[in-house]
Formats: sequence, structure tokens, C-alpha cells
Amino acid sequence: MGRRKGKGAPDGGTQALRRSRRLQKHFLADDGWGTQGLSRLLQELGYCTKDMAGDGNCLFRALSDQFYGTDKNHAEIRQEVCQFLRSNQQSYQMFVEDDQTFDWHMDNMENSGVFGGNMELAAFAKLHKVDIKIYQPGFIYIINGGDDVDEPRQTLHIAYHSWEHYSSVRNIDGPSHGPPEIQDRSIEKSSSSEPTKNEKEVMNACPKASLSQVREQLIAHNQDVDEAIEALYESEYQNHDSEIESQPNLEDPATDEVVSSPDKNGSDIVNDADTPSQDSGMDEKRKRKRVSARDRKMQAKIKQKQQRKAKKKAVEDEQQEAKVTSELRQLYI
Repeated sequence: MGRRKGKGAPDGGTQALRRSRRLQKHFLADDGWGTQGLSRLLQELGYCTKDMAGDGNCLFRALSDQFYGTDKNHAEIRQEVCQFLRSNQQSYQMFVEDDQTFDWHMDNMENSGVFGGNMELAAFAKLHKVDIKIYQPGFIYIINGGDDVDEPRQTLHIAYHSWEHYSSVRNIDGPSHGPPEIQDRSIEKSSSSEPTKNEKEVMNACPKASLSQVREQLIAHNQDVDEAIEALYESEYQNHDSEIESQPNLEDPATDEVVSSPDKNGSDIVNDADTPSQDSGMDEKRKRKRVSARDRKMQAKIKQKQQRKAKKKAVEDEQQEAKVTSELRQLYI
């Protein structure tokens, strides 16, 4: 079932543009679901992906496979997640896209075949009090299902590929059916205990990062030290912003206007590193980061690089689209 038109829905032009972009991405992709880099990272950890049907239910199928050992409970998970989000509208409505209303988003999300995202992942984590570890090309992060990051909880392992596709993560040596039985390994455990030259360089630049985080990012970025450092800095700021957004009883209502969320899908993203849970610790951490000139410089550098990448990607996409259009026209000549 497709998206349902109703009050608060995006206009037809917006919907058509989104469909067009999705089709272009699928048409132009040369590596399936975008597995380059992701496969390398998972193999280093002894993992592989169990692909889910690309029918719009892949996120809920992946959660079902991890939680129940089968993807058949995806419809049940979709409905319970939607019910949880409706019951906690105040906490999640700010993460809905600007051209949608919360009610329209939820009415739409209840339909089979509608793509879910980070907001739905975060809701499932909170509802079932589980952590969800997301693996994607060049990045690994955790959606925390509880306020205490040190509390032991079940961890679900989900892979996010390109083009809005999710799959379940399994051990390379099985089982491929039933409970995943994944042992939460880190690159630190699967590699030498002594850091390499590249790892030392990254750790010196990012003293708050653990050795396992450093190794994960170096592998994800093909041992590019600069890229790994920027990824770790970016994940640190995402973690910091999400902690502030997720606090339910902040006395200063203006805080949310100052802090920007990493995405509009409502995920509570945290790293493997420990995060203070007290408000005082959070305030000190926030204050320290705002004062640090080094951190501000790195943030500016990351933003500039992201803007350059976005411009370059836009030009490449435009050129590729023109090429495809030209080739398609040749078919009709």
C-alpha cells in the first residue's frame, strides 16, 4: 500500500520529486544496496547481512528478525511502534519533516510498505528497552533504549545500506535463521591490542574516542586518518546534541532552539564511549564544548567539507542524470 494523501500531506510536486530521486538513485547505483565499505566493515567483525525484502517494510523486517528470529512479525512491530509514537507525540513531533504534520506522518506510517527511519528505530528501542547498533558505510552508531548507558541491555544489530534499505546483521558462521545469537564484538577485540601508527594518530586527535571506535572508523574509511578523525568528531557532536534533545525536563525552554538535532528522524544516538547521565555533567560537557576553540574550528571544518561534498555530489548527479536522459532519448531516435 502506498502513501495516503490527506490533510497535512506533502503536495504532489514534492511527492513526485521524492519518487524521482529514489528511482534515479536505484537506477544509477552500481553496487546494489550500496554494500561497498559496509561489507568490509562487517567482515572485519565476523558479521554479514541477512537481506530483507525491499518492499518498504525492510526496517520493520530487520527489527523482527533481530528481536524474534524471523521477519514475519514486521506488521506487528510497525503497529506497536506507531502506537508508541502517538502516545509520545510531544517527544517526537519535532523530528517530522517540515512539509508534513505529525498526524499525517503517523497515518501514513501505519500503512504496510511505507519506509521507516531513525525515529521509528528510536521508538522501538525505547519501547522494548533495547539498544540498536546501526552499521552503515563509513559510520557505526548506537540508538540507546534507556537513560543509563551503563545498564546491560539486549543489543539488536541492523545494517543501513544506501537508498533507504535496512537489513539484519548475522554472524558469518551462522545461524542464519532463528535467534541471531550475535556476540557483540568490537574491532578492538578482533585485532591486536597494540594500536598502530594510524590508530595512535587518530587517538591523539580524538582523546575521548576508544580504541575500538578508532579502529572501526579507520576500517570504514579505508585507513584514511583525516576522514576517520572527522567522522569521530562528527559523531561526538551528534551524541552531544541528541543528549540535550532527549532530556524531558530541561528548565530552560530556549535550549531546544539553540541545539540542532543530527537528523529529523528522532534518534537518540550515542557512541560506545560512556556518557554522563546527570544534568550537571551534561551542562559541564556542553559548556566545555562551546568554549573550546579547537572544537569550534573542527565543527566549521566538518561543515565546510560537507558543503563541498554536497555541491560536488549535486554536480555529479546532474551530469549523470543528463547522460542517462541522453541515452534514453537515443533509444527513441
